[in-house]
Amino acid sequence: MKTLSDYELQSKEFLSVPEACQLAGISRRTFYRIIQRGQLKPGKIGRRTILKRAHLDKVLKPQPPPPPPEPKKQAPISERNGYTITEVLEKYNISSRALCDIIRRNHLEKIQQGRFVYVSKEAIDQLFQP
Repeated sequence: MKTLSDYELQSKEFLSVPEACQLAGISRRTFYRIIQRGQLKPGKIGRRTILKRAHLDKVLKPQPPPPPPEPKKQAPISERNGYTITEVLEKYNISSRALCDIIRRNHLEKIQQGRFVYVSKEAIDQLFQP
């Protein structure tokens, strides 16, 4: 089969499977996985599978990363609606390192009042529910 340059492939409106794979830089198997997922709708001419280059460009165009999740709005933490770090460690029997990681990963708010650091009871209880 004759191999075309990328410029020649980009100028074609319709592509065969080998041409689409060459242009996209993917394997034939990956191409058919994309079709199987429903991301591409190829056409048939007899036994030959073809697709519009514009559709391939649309599927392969880099997607912007999703925005980071916004932290949930919580009521101000106080002694009434918060656990101290020690209370969480004792209640859920976890290490202080694990608790630190959980607080950071879930963007939980901490507040220091005097010598105690408080975290939201509601947020902690939701995270540790069975």
